[in-house]
Amino acid sequence: MRILCSLRFGLVVMGAGLLVGVVSGQTQGAGQTQSVAAAQKPMSVREQMTKQIYGVGPGESLVSAAVKGSPSAVVASPPAVVASPVAVEAPSAAMETYPAAAETAYVPQDLPAPAAQAGAADYYTVHTGDTVTVTFRFTPEFNDEVVVGPDGRAVLKATGDITLAGRTLPEIQQEIVRDSAEKLVNPEVTVSLKDFERPMVVVGGEVQTPGKIELRKPITALQAILMAGGPKEDSSMGHVYLFRKINTDTAEVHVLQLGRYDARTRKANDLLLQPGDMILVKTDALEKIGRFIKTFNIGTYFNVLGTNGIY
Repeated sequence: MRILCSLRFGLVVMGAGLLVGVVSGQTQGAGQTQSVAAAQKPMSVREQMTKQIYGVGPGESLVSAAVKGSPSAVVASPPAVVASPVAVEAPSAAMETYPAAAETAYVPQDLPAPAAQAGAADYYTVHTGDTVTVTFRFTPEFNDEVVVGPDGRAVLKATGDITLAGRTLPEIQQEIVRDSAEKLVNPEVTVSLKDFERPMVVVGGEVQTPGKIELRKPITALQAILMAGGPKEDSSMGHVYLFRKINTDTAEVHVLQLGRYDARTRKANDLLLQPGDMILVKTDALEKIGRFIKTFNIGTYFNVLGTNGIY
């Protein structure tokens, strides 16, 4: 009896074990079927990005993925996206380079360019015969008014002998201040031009009023003759002589044909005058005269004592 009970109990236990095995097998089979179906189901774009970044497939959580990988794994944060520096390509030898454009002020074409800054070249240069005034602010006893001599020099009370010709007024002022500092303390000097030797030309010979003519503006030889009253009736305008000094010793002689107007030769004959030019109008041509003569011989062609002289 006991043996039969033991056998029945064993059979019941075995049956229960078999039933549990069948049920667990079915459960595992269903799970595998779902896994296969999930694996066969196409993933969306979002699921693909999630798996690529976090390593988590469809239906899995971040925790399960971390545990599956390692029990002690910690859920990783999304990797930081770091922008790599963009390399700048260095200019190669084949690349053409251009120089930087110079910074220049725009000047309209229809307007004149702005005047250059005033410098020493813009000041008047003192010449022989000019009258210069020197004024001391605190010591008027040293004031002077001098005429520049033929040698370009003058004598001042404060400095003595000083060169004035060929220099500008600011240059003269600086030298006077420097030289007078031996007598005066911090002298204040003003230098001014009272009068100057005006550029002139001389017209002589057979003209109505021979003499000097100021060059207030550019004039030609024919204009100078007309300003001298015009030629006389017996003058020869076909041979007008222009004496122009080249240096202190030599003068050049130009023979001007002003008897009739010819547009083709007018520019070559009716010359523009320069300071110091001398014009001689004769009744006939000079017999012997070269292209260059000595300056001290010019007076022989002007009859300074006769009626046709320059005085």
